[in-house]
Amino acid sequence: MTHEDSSPSPRKHSPARSKSTAAAQRQGSAAKGKTRKEPPPKPLVGVKSNPNPSPGIFEGFTFVFTGNMHDFPRDEATDYVKSYGGRVTTGVSGKTNYLVVGDILEDGRNVEEGGKYKKAMELGGNKVVILKGHEELYGLAKLLDEKHKVDKTSTSDERKPSSDVVASAPVPIVNPYAKKPNSQVSSSTVCSPSSKVITNPYAKSSPVISNPYVKSSAVVSNPYEKRSPRIPSNPYATSSMRKKEEDVQVSGGGRAQVNDPNALWADKYAPSNTHMILGNKDVVKKLSDWLDSWENTFHRPSKDKKGRNNGKSVSFKAALLSGPPGIGKTTTAQLVAKEAGRQVLEMNASDARSKKTLQTSLGDVTGSQVLSFDVPSKKGSVKKRCIIMDEVDGMGAGDHSGMSELISMIKSTRVPIICICNDRQSPKVRTLSSYCLDLKYRRPVKSVIARRAVEIGKAEGMVIEYNAAEAIAESCGNDIRQVLNCLQMWSNKRHGTGQKSEMTYKDFKARDNFVNKDEMLRVTLFDAARMICEGRKGLTDAGEKAQVDSLFKRTDAFFTDYALMGLLVHQNYLKVGMNPFSQTKAKGDPQAEYEFLVDMYNGTEAMSDFAVAEHGVRSGDQNWSLLPFCSTLLVKSGYHLGGERGGFLPGYPEFSSWLGKNSSRAKMDRILQELSHHINYKISADKTELRLVYLPILRDRIARLLMATEDGPKVNDAITFMDEYGLDRDDVFENMDEFLLDKNMKKLADLDSKIKTAFTREYNKGVHKSQALIEEQGAPTRRKRKITDDTGDNEDMDAESEQQSDTEELTSEEIKKLFSSKNKSGSAKNSGAKKSKK
Repeated sequence: MTHEDSSPSPRKHSPARSKSTAAAQRQGSAAKGKTRKEPPPKPLVGVKSNPNPSPGIFEGFTFVFTGNMHDFPRDEATDYVKSYGGRVTTGVSGKTNYLVVGDILEDGRNVEEGGKYKKAMELGGNKVVILKGHEELYGLAKLLDEKHKVDKTSTSDERKPSSDVVASAPVPIVNPYAKKPNSQVSSSTVCSPSSKVITNPYAKSSPVISNPYVKSSAVVSNPYEKRSPRIPSNPYATSSMRKKEEDVQVSGGGRAQVNDPNALWADKYAPSNTHMILGNKDVVKKLSDWLDSWENTFHRPSKDKKGRNNGKSVSFKAALLSGPPGIGKTTTAQLVAKEAGRQVLEMNASDARSKKTLQTSLGDVTGSQVLSFDVPSKKGSVKKRCIIMDEVDGMGAGDHSGMSELISMIKSTRVPIICICNDRQSPKVRTLSSYCLDLKYRRPVKSVIARRAVEIGKAEGMVIEYNAAEAIAESCGNDIRQVLNCLQMWSNKRHGTGQKSEMTYKDFKARDNFVNKDEMLRVTLFDAARMICEGRKGLTDAGEKAQVDSLFKRTDAFFTDYALMGLLVHQNYLKVGMNPFSQTKAKGDPQAEYEFLVDMYNGTEAMSDFAVAEHGVRSGDQNWSLLPFCSTLLVKSGYHLGGERGGFLPGYPEFSSWLGKNSSRAKMDRILQELSHHINYKISADKTELRLVYLPILRDRIARLLMATEDGPKVNDAITFMDEYGLDRDDVFENMDEFLLDKNMKKLADLDSKIKTAFTREYNKGVHKSQALIEEQGAPTRRKRKITDDTGDNEDMDAESEQQSDTEELTSEEIKKLFSSKNKSGSAKNSGAKKSKK
């Protein structure tokens, strides 16, 4: 291209300026597209097989699944979306982009009847695109992959330099290959009259060679110096994370130096102040406010002892932090005390915490204060201290009377005490909580933990996919300490094999069994009972591996509390089949109704077999090897009631009513035993005969006498009848009413107060057989005198037999005399004891 061929135009821009302007226009249009929220793309055709798209094609899209898809289980579909950068939620909202629907819902209804489908239709197709089955999901993956490749190709073409270089008329072109001995102009530049420099992209730049033997005053870097590893950029980070990637500085150093390569990540990146604690900001603030106002509340008698803190009472001398392990309870207590300028004395489960040990080690600390003379301007100021009692729920038999001593220390302490526990429902902790400010720690959400994990991985030279970070947080039960330990183990294993240190969602799912935390440790008793009762829920189209894992989970759920699990399942397992049976009966299909009744029979038969097997465990044999068989029988009962698709337990699982009924039965048995002792003077009968034959007749006779309408209630006749059968007042007015078969019958305890008063007045005037019988039956038996002579033994036995026969032949008058004589002897003993005291 010559100078004459070029048309002079002052408005003509250089190629470099044209490229920058085009890039700016693309960025502006992209920003407008984001603010406009264009509808998500929808595939025109489905794809039957996985197109194996590029990583991260689903980044920025949110998916929701509903219904069961044929040959594509829900878990596999969720993993597929997450492995390519997508986000999966459980409910349709304004942030949802795609709703993937299956063939039928879990409960057998059509997909269109579900709440997720109706919500998506309300939002409209411009906001939520409905994908039918896995074929359209694969089609979307192929569409986004092709679009990604086209965008990548166009971007690479734009970055290539243009071959048509247009120069303005007055700009001379300098030959970059011409040799100039004293050239002050770079060989790759072109100078214009207007002092503008144009760069020749095809010029070969000759490197400047410096003399290595010239002594320079400049600081020379050491080539053998160990440099910190270059931190790679995270290709799996979201767009918002990439913007902050360069500005993020991962802080830590709570328990170890950040640059220490041998320290645990949980110690290196532990919070160094309260602002770095993940979650539970309200609990941290409450604890900090309580600790700051402690001295003003309890060391100033002129003020109200209760004190005020944000309008709430601060009358507790101790605080109780409770919550699951690994979420920062101990770190919070230490940092709050440190920021308050207090000297911390900590005791945990590794220390002996018995009553004597606590009195020796903490007695002086809780009962006094320390004067500080460090600051010259404040000589004699009180130095603040704080006691941290970690793992108080672990104070067991080895710490004899430790909990009671801790409670007594809290009552009289002059130093704030922070108690920490994992099990808030422990009986020991429940007693302690009434003396403490109760602060409950919650698990941080997995999104917060995932962001922190990505930042820490970046600082350690490890690339972590965001979905993988969320998955590892979920598998560890949102335990921050466990998450960091798993990441460090993953990083060390990859460094050992020489592979690139990164974690993708696919890699994590392939190795999740090696790093995850046991799920059953986080399942409550009621959730485990629901899991067993609902059977094969969500396994309609699951693979063989998922079905086996579900079976093992249900059998492991039995061991959450094998002492109560059978009772809870027995209370709730029939409820799973009530609604399906009603629907089957409404259809009018006798055959389906019969098959359902057969399944219900099989479930109850499995529950009966469980009772037999459990009896073998708890009986005298104590065959504990039957426990796995018991868990299998419970799972079998849930399988028959739930069916192949699994069942649904409406509402929250009910607690076993058998425990309450058994307690009532034990109470009734005890009362019946007492009545049997009293009536045994007149009636000889076992408890069953007494309950069904004698008690109804005796109660009816006494009730007629006391409720007589003619000539008024016959109180004296009722008392005479009671003395004849050895019954006392409590037997009549309290115990007999417990054995009523007709609940509508009027109780003796509901008699008119005037009748009861007259009865009590007449009853207390005399002496009754029931009192003498109780005295005799409650007296301890005499020990036999040991005599080595055989004749002496025979004489002793004869004397006892004669005494027993004499007792049996006593009349009612003799019993009254016996009782009156015992009362006199008892009163004489009491008077003698009083005189001796005087």
